[in-house]
Amino acid sequence: ELKRVVRPGGRVALSVWRGPEHNPVANLIWGTMAERLGTTIVALVPALSLGDSDELQKLLEEAGFDGITIVARSYTVREPWTAHPIQRFMPGIANMVPAVKAMTEPERMELAREVEEEIALALAEYVEGDKQLYPMTTHIAMGWKP
Repeated sequence: ELKRVVRPGGRVALSVWRGPEHNPVANLIWGTMAERLGTTIVALVPALSLGDSDELQKLLEEAGFDGITIVARSYTVREPWTAHPIQRFMPGIANMVPAVKAMTEPERMELAREVEEEIALALAEYVEGDKQLYPMTTHIAMGWKP
């Protein structure tokens, strides 16, 4: 689809998350949730499925782009710390994760409480005062349409 909408000689630029192993908080949260739901992180969050630069390169090549470059970039997410972060974001999670959407509201809240309880100590490593600070890494990919 990207190739279709880019004019000849045009450039495409993508920013995609690297895999969960490079994003510790995402790995912690989604890994725990996936384990509880008996699935994988990538099945729950397809946005984390392009984390392998070789696979991303191959997809762009197969789409017909030339001069492809992919670089990893890291940054620190800085956001307010809130109690019960999973419960707070559960409506959004339910909208993007079919397995969670299929649950009843009480089941979702129970899942959120269980995940929060399990990850509380590990997540506390990323809290400083009233802020949550954690690393995220992405791949920035660029290519040209011949």
